[in-house]
This record gives sequence, structure tokens and C-alpha cells, in this order.
Amino acid sequence: KTGGRARSGRQSQFRKAAYMDPRTGVMNFAGFQDIAARELSRVRRVGQPLGMIVLDIDHFKKINDSYGHPQGNAVLKQLALIIRAQTRNLDTHFRLGGREFGILLPHTNFENLAVVAERVREAVESAHFTGMPSAGAVKVSLGALGVEPQKSMRPEDWNAMYAAADELLRLAKDQGRNRVVSRLYEPPPKPPPA
Repeated sequence: KTGGRARSGRQSQFRKAAYMDPRTGVMNFAGFQDIAARELSRVRRVGQPLGMIVLDIDHFKKINDSYGHPQGNAVLKQLALIIRAQTRNLDTHFRLGGREFGILLPHTNFENLAVVAERVREAVESAHFTGMPSAGAVKVSLGALGVEPQKSMRPEDWNAMYAAADELLRLAKDQGRNRVVSRLYEPPPKPPPA
């Protein structure tokens, strides 16, 4: 019994390490995949909405080029702290890769999702990042996707939802950056039966 418990504990520690982004201390994309699938399963089971935010640092290459990669890494760490401070303990934060972060917000309707996304944007813009010239030196664009419960929802649908949130992020970039673009998720049509 003890050996099984110890093995289970080691597996849990290994899984936690595998899901952690060492640079920022938040979960990585593998953790996002796992938790998003579990959240979708819960959304369908309990009938509560879910919010998904994908955000990206505007002109991050310019920060790296102007201040160096160590300063760029410091910006990533501080951004993770700001995101955590502007959201609930219930919410989960991720570094999806490079300069892109994600937030999953259980039990969050579309109106509240838009409020949280704007609050994160404002907090980043008003923050004085260590080693940066002034407040406003770092800005983010955000795509905020509201997910309403649907009977046809499956855990693997997280992939399509992430793509939809990422598309909203791209629109925020195209519309001038430093903004939130939000909408409700519309599932892709199911193929007709063969």
C-alpha cells in the first residue's frame, strides 16, 4: 500500500513538473490541454459557462531587441504575476508559448469575462515593469471567448475553442493592439452522417 501511495505521489510530482513553465511559474501548453478538456467536461456536466482568454504581449520583439532577452524574461515573469493578481484563485493561468498566455475562467459568463479581460489589459498598461522606462511600456492584446454549456460539447472541443480565442487575439492585433476582442463561442457545424 505504501509503495503504491509513494508511486502515485511521484507520478503526481512528475505530472506537475511536466505541466509547469519554469520561466514564469504558471502552467504550460500541455497543462492547458489537459485542464481545458477537463473544464469542458465539467461545463457539460454541471451546465456552467466557461471563459477562455488568450493574450499576447504587443511588440515583444522590440522589448527584447531594445532591453535584451534577460529583460524580456523578466517581463514574462511580471506579466504572469499581474494576470494572477487580476483573476480569482479558481481561475487557471498558462504560458501557451513565447509571449502568449492563456486564462481559463470557470463559472464565468460572457459579461464578466469581458470585464476581467479589460481589467487585465488595464493592469498591464498601468504597470511599471521592472527595468522598463515607464508605465505603459508593456501592453497586451486579448481574445476573450465565452463558452456556454451545450449538450453536444466534448472534452476534445477545447482545440476548436482555443483556435477561436486565438482568432479573436489576431483580430485585436489587426485592430491596433492593446485591446480586447470578445465574443461567444459558436461550435463548428457537425458533418452530416455518412
